[in-house]
Amino acid sequence: ELQAWKMSNLPLKTFDVSVVLPGSSKPEIISQAINSLEDVVTSEVKDVYQGSQIPEGKKSITFTYQVISTESKKMVEGLLTGFGGIIR
Repeated sequence: ELQAWKMSNLPLKTFDVSVVLPGSSKPEIISQAINSLEDVVTSEVKDVYQGSQIPEGKKSITFTYQVISTESKKMVEGLLTGFGGIIR
């Protein structure tokens, strides 16, 4: 109920974050984990890249997400580093 009120009455903030993760990482599973965080409204995979600028056996995943409060950005980044990611 409080979450619904916040979504209706507070402006949403949109962020993109790119993170280098192990090549076996499943982007959709990570996006679902981001979505499960408090104050995260939406999360989706924007891009997956494996190429010359990314170490072998790794991939860069860019997520777009919307949050109610900017403090939630730190929670998302903490989750991604907890998965073994390096924020780009």
